Amino acid sequence: MSNGSVRTACIGTILAVFVTVSAPAAAASGVVTGTVVGPNGNPVPGASVSVVGTRLEAVTDRLGSYRISPVPSGDRQLLVRFIGFADQTVDVTVGDGATVTHDVTMQLEAFMGTVTVNANPILAGQAQALSEQKNAPNIVNIVSSEQIQVFPDTNAAEATQRVPGIFIQRDQGEGRYVQIRGTAADLNRTQIDGEVIPAPESDVRQVALDVIPSDLLETMVVSKALTPDQDADAIGGIVNLEFKDAPADRVLSANLGGYYGDLRDGDGLQAGATWGGRFGDGSSGLLLSASYTDITRNTENFEADDWDDGAPFEFQTRDYNVNRERLGFVAAFDFKGSASSVYRIKGIYNEFADQEYRRRTISNLEDGEIERELKDRYEEQQIWQAYFEGENILGTGALSYKIVYGHAEEAEPTANYPVFIQEDVEFDPFYDGRWFQPNPLNEDINESFFDELETNDNFTEEDILTARADYQQAFANGFWKAGIKFRGSEKSNNAEVIKYEVDDDLILSDYIDDWYSGPIVQRQYISGSHPGSASVGEILGLPGVEGEKDLE
Repeated sequence: MSNGSVRTACIGTILAVFVTVSAPAAAASGVVTGTVVGPNGNPVPGASVSVVGTRLEAVTDRLGSYRISPVPSGDRQLLVRFIGFADQTVDVTVGDGATVTHDVTMQLEAFMGTVTVNANPILAGQAQALSEQKNAPNIVNIVSSEQIQVFPDTNAAEATQRVPGIFIQRDQGEGRYVQIRGTAADLNRTQIDGEVIPAPESDVRQVALDVIPSDLLETMVVSKALTPDQDADAIGGIVNLEFKDAPADRVLSANLGGYYGDLRDGDGLQAGATWGGRFGDGSSGLLLSASYTDITRNTENFEADDWDDGAPFEFQTRDYNVNRERLGFVAAFDFKGSASSVYRIKGIYNEFADQEYRRRTISNLEDGEIERELKDRYEEQQIWQAYFEGENILGTGALSYKIVYGHAEEAEPTANYPVFIQEDVEFDPFYDGRWFQPNPLNEDINESFFDELETNDNFTEEDILTARADYQQAFANGFWKAGIKFRGSEKSNNAEVIKYEVDDDLILSDYIDDWYSGPIVQRQYISGSHPGSASVGEILGLPGVEGEKDLE
């Protein structure tokens, strides 16, 4: 048994100054606020609102609101832009020290001429993502929930593969780890709503994103270059998963899907539902969303190691049966206390269960052995996060703050590896340039005897507490920003490995199961017979069984 724990804490203070022109601040200035809506009155998030003749600019939030400060006094023009809508120019008069409210209604872009359209129109969420990507101060790619739903991506890792410069590592056909522009996955950071999430696995820094269902995401932001107000612990970049928030209008949606693969009779089910809306005078909003996936896959492969004189030292065939369940919930609440204050509370829960059976045959050509092994492993991961955040407008400045608690854990209560070996095997290997055949001449499961049974029981957990506060103040035609942040983490791992041996000779033919054992890998190999999952209990129940902890 081995125990390990890691505690880390960091406190950072960031001061960033953004000045877009060299001219001094105007002697007299005011504030311009408002809301940008579409032709049907719905809010337009992600729209660019700029003051003509200056570099003052703001981007509307998810409720379509914008705020620009300080705006020089006098008669000014606002230019509002959003992909898919015609640019709008409106006149405003700004008084010294006054706040001017001006709402803008966008219209669909008009054009002249004749065109033939064979594509779908840009959806609102896609337009918002493209607008935010265009207006971002750094190199980012943003994928909206509407884009995610177009593709059959069941988890967050697979959704990232639609982003340029992203490569995903797969396990049993499903995306798991994300690599940004060629860097290793552990050199990237994964965040939920802008804050780092703990990693449930014991021996890696990166987060396996197959835990998180894709249909709970509102947007996915991949930052390939960091700004001064982002955490500087990511060499490759940051994958920020933004979960659904309370909507601007009432929403009720549900989805149901299925999966079937006839190669090895895989099947699955995916379902989800979302409900939300705004209440009272629109000052508060609530959203509840849930997702469930259950998929069974059967896969197969072969591996060859250490080739010499046209034959490998070791040749393996592997036959997998994997069942994966994924469950996720999101609850979000926001409250607008006044025109200058907003508060949000959100809870996110994700659970992932993975039952894997692997039947592996190892032909050791050099030692003259055939090893038949079963991997019976059940693994469960959880990632959840809860946070409170607020934002208050203080004259020409803004104060934002957030406190976050995140927890991740991985439990592997069942991991059994019974192994049977046949010795003195004669091989007649053959390689035709494409397929290698070990060709054992005297293979016999009645000559395959029990070697050992290894059991694993592992548990890992990590907790992260994050607190931050940022203040932003208008300055000339730009702003300066300062912030302080604390992040503390604690991670522990408990692993127990026991190896069992038996004095008696146990024959493989007495412990096989009825699993499919026919041709695999384009019908080139025979999977053959392997110990069954029930044999683990039978072997452990025999008299004379001795177990020893593997301290290494």
